[in-house]
Amino acid sequence: LPPPLESHAGVLLNGADPTKRAALIWGGRSDDRSACPSTALELDCYPRGVYKLTFGTSTPSWVELSFLSEENPVGRFGHSANLVNGSMLIYGGNEGMEVLSDLWLFTPQERMNSGSWTEIEVDSTRSPGPGQRFYHSAVLFKQAEGSSQLMVFGGYDELNGLRDDLWVLQVSPKSGADGTQWRGTWRSVDPSSVRPKARAAHRMVLLESRLLLVGGQGDRGAGDESIL
Repeated sequence: LPPPLESHAGVLLNGADPTKRAALIWGGRSDDRSACPSTALELDCYPRGVYKLTFGTSTPSWVELSFLSEENPVGRFGHSANLVNGSMLIYGGNEGMEVLSDLWLFTPQERMNSGSWTEIEVDSTRSPGPGQRFYHSAVLFKQAEGSSQLMVFGGYDELNGLRDDLWVLQVSPKSGADGTQWRGTWRSVDPSSVRPKARAAHRMVLLESRLLLVGGQGDRGAGDESIL
């Protein structure tokens, strides 16, 4: 079983096949110190393990996946996770001392109870992107073979300021890469003069070709509903 967690994130694997359906959970904050044996007691615990919950035709069961990669992301909370071509894409989060802006892909090996992390290189020559964020929202908007687009909205920045901006992230293999190297490109979207208020810890889902944004924490409390 994973340790008790809050502000973690996860994705659904094999959603179209009920016999192979599973969930991947990563990150978050825990009060179980055994999950962070090397972390000083005065610091919060941010577990780094990836946990898989299998709930197909058999009895639901948890397993912690082993890492095949040498480089892995630091533990964090308030990040986003999306399923991109069978891999879990992680963006942003807060690791206690710093708000993060990095992008990582975790690709599971289904039969080995393991997987590999790959950091995504951001092409900052076009746009630096939204930068450091946590408690934002992100949804997969378009997906094609070898390339995917996500929409990212709001959240807190590195100064704990609330944001109301909307971004598109395109993730695609690097030219000439062997399938293990990826590049991310950010593009700012300014859809209209009427936009949702700045917020964090909200929820955003794709409704046909629209984004439905609900709730969240604003400057004066709970957010309202907006549709784009």
